[in-house]
Amino acid sequence: MKSPPVHGKAAPAAREPRSGTTLLEVRDLAMHFQVGSGWVRAVDGVSFELRRGETMGIVGESGSGKTSLGYAMLRLLPANGRILRGSIVFDGVDLVQLSEPELRRLRWTRFAMIFQNAMSALNPVFRVGDQIVDAVRHHTGVSRIAARERAADLFQLVGLSRTRLRGYPHEFSGGMKQRAMIALALSCKPDLVIADEPTTALDVVAQGQVLRQIKDLQRDLGLAMIFISHDISVVAEICRNVAVMYAGELVEYAPTEQLLTEPRHPYTMALLRSFPSVRGPLKTLLSVPGSPPDLVRPPSGCRFHPRCPFAQPICSEVSPPPIPTVDGGWARCHFTEEIRRRGSDAIDVLEKVG
Repeated sequence: MKSPPVHGKAAPAAREPRSGTTLLEVRDLAMHFQVGSGWVRAVDGVSFELRRGETMGIVGESGSGKTSLGYAMLRLLPANGRILRGSIVFDGVDLVQLSEPELRRLRWTRFAMIFQNAMSALNPVFRVGDQIVDAVRHHTGVSRIAARERAADLFQLVGLSRTRLRGYPHEFSGGMKQRAMIALALSCKPDLVIADEPTTALDVVAQGQVLRQIKDLQRDLGLAMIFISHDISVVAEICRNVAVMYAGELVEYAPTEQLLTEPRHPYTMALLRSFPSVRGPLKTLLSVPGSPPDLVRPPSGCRFHPRCPFAQPICSEVSPPPIPTVDGGWARCHFTEEIRRRGSDAIDVLEKVG
């Protein structure tokens, strides 16, 4: 199998003064998929750090590479996926260098994932409780009695009755299935949980309940968490810091409040104007013009430049470096400082295009 071409350089990890030690350090990570027409650069030069007990959100539209990044971090890749370069250092150990048996010993015990579609993630022919019991026994080696007691405690922790352990997935509502998936992710007491669109298939009421549950569990258990979503308002509810992903790259990173009030990348600005708010004055909702690029043949320079109202000739020629903002944030845009100076005028430009 031929190797895919190597393109671009990684952004440096965003740093800010925080207490606690680094749990996860991703450096220049590139993960590509082989398809008939070439290599899809789903994750291309991604770098960031996550400290113990910290929450980080990853947002972007469909096809931006968010889920691919989540799976790459745990090395849960399909047969056509390949990590081309970079490192994923978890608690001092580079996961890229580990064998599959070594990885299996770490999955669920040290890091786990809440999968995107709880409706299909649970095996329909086994009781939900038995699936959690089997996971606990497989990874910890405890007795069935101890594993069942652990499963019962987890059900209570996520707001489900212990009697539901004997239920089958089809007997659970969507919100209950998602809570069961959270229990499964926590079954072996991991240090890091990656939550991939955990509320996508839920109604508004169930979504609110699950979000509160995740927020409470993260705080009470001191978990480090990466929350992946296309909905920036959901991420803002959970996360202290947010990374914005576009076309396989991280294009902006900032503390949540800063990102919401003073975005520095045009794509982030457009995302923020694409959903309504119940607070403040009425705003015109905008759609981002155009469509995401073909990641087999991504555009040269800045990958957002074909859709960007601020694009200049340099944008199609030179990939922008990460420009530091404040509080440890950064944005990959040649005109970050100009956007900051223009303030509301920059929003007016977006509204005319949208």
